Amino acid sequence: MKENKDIKLKNSWHEITISEFLQLIQLQEVNDDFQLAREVEIMKILTGDPNIDDLSLPEFKQLMNKVTFMNQPIPETIHPPKSYDTPKFKYIIKPDLTKLTTAQYIDYTNYVKKSEGLEDLSKILSVFFIPKGFEYGEGYDIEEVIEDIENNVDIVTASSVASFFELQSQTCI
Repeated sequence: MKENKDIKLKNSWHEITISEFLQLIQLQEVNDDFQLAREVEIMKILTGDPNIDDLSLPEFKQLMNKVTFMNQPIPETIHPPKSYDTPKFKYIIKPDLTKLTTAQYIDYTNYVKKSEGLEDLSKILSVFFIPKGFEYGEGYDIEEVIEDIENNVDIVTASSVASFFELQSQTCI
């Protein structure tokens, strides 16, 4: 049987990547008849441990009770960061829609228009997260950037950047 003390648990929205958030959203659609099964899947995401169900039920419930942040809304910041580091890239984020290139603005509006919800958040953010040392869309693989954003940018930062630029797009351009 697994020991509870050996488990690393994510304790805030700042630790949840876009990819993990999308997985958590999908779990909300699971039938309530399977609450414990849903909780196990949530804990697999929050611990990164595919064998979390090896815990005794009391230990599992004790661990689940520590996950209080999920009952809170994702915090938003007024201004997005000006940079963001992942293991692959250091990104520059220019928080001003009026400084976007025409290509960026066209891509942004097309991504938003074709968006089917949060699944496209990483693609939309790729317009604003530019790898340091590059110009938008030049010299780097956009699919690699989209994947990096999805797997390494936390949902708080992602939400703040997306909200900031959505608000700006309604008022500036």
